[in-house]
Amino acid sequence: MKFRFLPEAKQEYKEAARFYRRIDSTLAREFIARVEESVAAICRNPLAHPVATLNIRRCLISQFPYGLFYSHDAQTVTIYAVMHLHREPGYWMERRP
Repeated sequence: MKFRFLPEAKQEYKEAARFYRRIDSTLAREFIARVEESVAAICRNPLAHPVATLNIRRCLISQFPYGLFYSHDAQTVTIYAVMHLHREPGYWMERRP
């Protein structure tokens, strides 16, 4: 299954990685690895994670306070947000189809 990040979600991902890189480059690499693992797991089984709202599911990022909010169809996973779980919940909901 293919995946794509909405541009806003891709930007959030980059900003989070930059934040962790400023703290420690190893921490940034670990964050990126955990996000990549989560995306791969979603693509293998998109129904494995709970529905957060309507048709949008949430996959928690292991070891980090982030979640991937996504939907899927038969061919593609669309990631709507790479959200810090302790900040402004729901801001991304306007991105839904």
